[in-house]
Amino acid sequence: MPNAVSVGPVEMIMKVTLGALCATVALAAAAQASAAPSPAAGLKASKNDPNRMVCKTTPVTGTRFAKSVCLTKQEWDDKASRDKAMLSEQQQKGFQQGTVPPN
Repeated sequence: MPNAVSVGPVEMIMKVTLGALCATVALAAAAQASAAPSPAAGLKASKNDPNRMVCKTTPVTGTRFAKSVCLTKQEWDDKASRDKAMLSEQQQKGFQQGTVPPN
């Protein structure tokens, strides 16, 4: 045996113990992952669920890259209502003050 390296009994025991420990950790992690699925697994959120996450891509001024915004359906609905009310209010103020833009 050319260039054979002898390993002492202590080193051999350490290597075997380390290998067994790694195998135990890997098996435990796999068992935990398969035994306890997440509560949302297999459940599909309905379209009308107010807690369903909805991600939309919005443009950003000054760049070609869009930004992704994720909110719940309820938050998107609230935002749309606020935006609509603010637009209506601004239009009414403009009409009252006589600042209607020319055609």
